[in-house]
Amino acid sequence: MEKMFFTIELIFIFTMLISSTVATDFDAWLGMTNASFTVGQAFPVSVYVKNKGTALDSYRVVPISTANIRARIFDDTIDNVTPSGIAKTEVEITATGITANENVIITVNSTHAEKVLTLAVSSGTPSLADIDIFSILQIIVLSLIVLLLSKKLVGIS
Repeated sequence: MEKMFFTIELIFIFTMLISSTVATDFDAWLGMTNASFTVGQAFPVSVYVKNKGTALDSYRVVPISTANIRARIFDDTIDNVTPSGIAKTEVEITATGITANENVIITVNSTHAEKVLTLAVSSGTPSLADIDIFSILQIIVLSLIVLLLSKKLVGIS
């Protein structure tokens, strides 16, 4: 009788250890931790999940938008990640206004645990380095056309 209780206790302890390992043992990280964006530009940020447990697990990724940053995800579920397996999904980040070091929070939920990831985002308007040579040529041609038309309208030769 004592052997049976001892065996049941061992099975119970073993089950508790395995279930706690399976339930909370995962790691999550972002493809980048800070970024600078142009206002209005959409940029994909990868969210990685590694199953460090001993059984298949699924995860849900939830981005939280802020006043100046829109975070959008197309596939918020990562299904059937094998033990020691790594899977990823992408969150689309769009700066809707000028900001400096605003944090976007992305939560990754397992069946029993949650990890919170933070992405620091800065955004601004395009600088001259963001304008390509074709755009510069268009500006020059338009300026010449406006100059020639204004001279013709005023009557200056």
